[in-house]
Amino acid sequence: MATLLARMTPWVLEVSLRQRVYSRVSVLRTRGEWTKEAVAEIKEQERTVTNRQWSAILNRPEAPGVVTRDAVMPHFSAWLDRDFGSISFRLTQLITGHGCFGHYLYRMGKRDSPACLHCTCLDDTVAHTIFECPAWVDQRLELWNNLNINIEEEEEYINLGIIMGSVLESQNKWYAFSQFANSVISGKEVREREWEVESLSPAVSSPSPS
Repeated sequence: MATLLARMTPWVLEVSLRQRVYSRVSVLRTRGEWTKEAVAEIKEQERTVTNRQWSAILNRPEAPGVVTRDAVMPHFSAWLDRDFGSISFRLTQLITGHGCFGHYLYRMGKRDSPACLHCTCLDDTVAHTIFECPAWVDQRLELWNNLNINIEEEEEYINLGIIMGSVLESQNKWYAFSQFANSVISGKEVREREWEVESLSPAVSSPSPS
């Protein structure tokens, strides 16, 4: 999923695209039909084919990166074509689920429990962090306001994919989501470091909410 986050077509697909473009442009030259407009059209057509191939690969059930796929793939074209929005380290964590989440750290063998360090939830996932954890109520409400999301109407079915759809609408919304990520993930990082210190004490046997 790293290539998707970076919007860089996998090299094997890029090579195939260039070969197809070269072949079709060569035919135009042979026929005396070469024009800049025709070449541009060929490139656009082959890029569309390549993106469809890439999308099919990313959407395979066995493909890694479920969190990223669920967030980005419903908006694949908008994600690739946007002209704003850089990916920060903390924003990457929210979009991938790889980072300061109990669920991930437990799976990586870095924790003895997937529990949230900020509340009593037993499984600190990305979804829990964004939608449920009471530690981030203020940041969450600010995000809903900035994204124009009526949480009372959409609470039953809202997910990261819906959020991403809104985020991709404008630079301001992207910035709001980035700020949310910075605030929440930095807070989780601080609590994680505190827990690491606490865990060195024999008296501490399990994570406790802050």
